[in-house]
Amino acid sequence: MDDSKILLTLALIAALKRLADGTSDDSDIHLIQQAIERGAIEISASDEFQGAIIKTNSEGTLSSEEYFSFAENSACSYVISATNQMYSLLNGEYPEQQLTKVVQIGRTTLNRLLDDQAFYRNVAKAIRLREENYHDCKTIVEDVEHFAKFFLSREWDVLVIGGINPDLASDITYQATKLRESVRDLLNHRDGIIGNVRRLRVQLSKLVDELERIELGDKNREKTKQRLLRITYAVGGVSTVVLNVTVGTILFSPAGSALSSVVGGAFIQEAMKID
Repeated sequence: MDDSKILLTLALIAALKRLADGTSDDSDIHLIQQAIERGAIEISASDEFQGAIIKTNSEGTLSSEEYFSFAENSACSYVISATNQMYSLLNGEYPEQQLTKVVQIGRTTLNRLLDDQAFYRNVAKAIRLREENYHDCKTIVEDVEHFAKFFLSREWDVLVIGGINPDLASDITYQATKLRESVRDLLNHRDGIIGNVRRLRVQLSKLVDELERIELGDKNREKTKQRLLRITYAVGGVSTVVLNVTVGTILFSPAGSALSSVVGGAFIQEAMKID
């Protein structure tokens, strides 16, 4: 199976699990119904979705072209890989010795991203989706319980299915609860993602120079590590923007997919704050 079919299969598994758990929504039902109609899944005699069999042969698998063009999103794989690597270094053994390497990975990734035309297309799609679903996005983010318990649970699914480390996905969704007001404010701005990514790249370049020139004390090392965690979440935020015009269109309603990209923008904005 190619990457897009794997993602669609995982999306179906997630949707079926939520249906079995009683936590599904209309987007889950729609995906499952389309899968049944196209012969992508078979339901057992008891008609319980837990008994579904997902076919993976070329005739039975859902056509990826109907949902998204995974090949177009070249920004996806290397940004996700970099995010996971930065997170692993900051949470591994002797993280204080990895600070310069984490910054260098972040800077290299943003340099590549800003030269990647797929990234600009994805941001344009995200903006268009947000404009088309503004009022529904606002309804979701203003409902504190729905945002924290349902929306961010689905966000975790999107991140993990897209390839983000599950522990990092948990951290990102937890931190997102603290950014709800920032997300609400960002809904009223047409675009700030690309400009903020450029500014963050400048900050990372300066930080690389600082770390190479000076030896940090214990207190400053911990402070720098926390800042780099915010930057890691920001690179993860870029992944969110990319994934939510791809995987997110399968797992989310249009409003949920649009709002998820705004959450990614909030992480990028948060990372630019200097203690």
